[in-house]
Amino acid sequence: MSNNYLKHEDEVKFYENYLNRSKEWKEFIDLIEDNFELKNIVSFDEFLIQRPIIGRVFSYFIKIIECNPEDVSFNNSLFQELFCIVKFYLGKKEKLETKGVITSNFAKVLFLVVWITKLENQDNKTNYLFDLGLLTQKNMSLLLKIDTLFLFEEEILLFFDSIEIEGLDKAKKIFSDNINGIIYPADTEFLESF
Repeated sequence: MSNNYLKHEDEVKFYENYLNRSKEWKEFIDLIEDNFELKNIVSFDEFLIQRPIIGRVFSYFIKIIECNPEDVSFNNSLFQELFCIVKFYLGKKEKLETKGVITSNFAKVLFLVVWITKLENQDNKTNYLFDLGLLTQKNMSLLLKIDTLFLFEEEILLFFDSIEIEGLDKAKKIFSDNINGIIYPADTEFLESF
């Protein structure tokens, strides 16, 4: 049964293994697969609901990859795809190679978000794992530098189009508006009600 966290004693063992820079991680990958539940998605909202779980597993996988593990295998393809995306995030796997091995809607959306975040981090000297702001919040161009994202806009928009899930069109529109500096004025009626 998935509880979406590791028990304290398991987490202590995990970090001991990490601090020792162990190459053996199969026991912990199995533990993560047993204790966390990732689901494939049919809508962008379903992806957003899984965000806290994705963040935890993403962080564990970063630690594992930093140790250069030997013989990593998975029982669940969603975890395998997430692991591959973490490798891309860390620069240990190329974009085209990563795009070529992900097949689930879950992984495609996560890859899209991580790709955008990597470019955002590059321009803004930040270290976000995956940031959804450019896909969910308008007027982000007022807060962020987006020069590199602008260079990749066409390629990113084409990748958006390759993902067939509900609600992604709205995220695509917000992303495009942000990249193109389209500013939405504040809703003054809403603000005046306070």
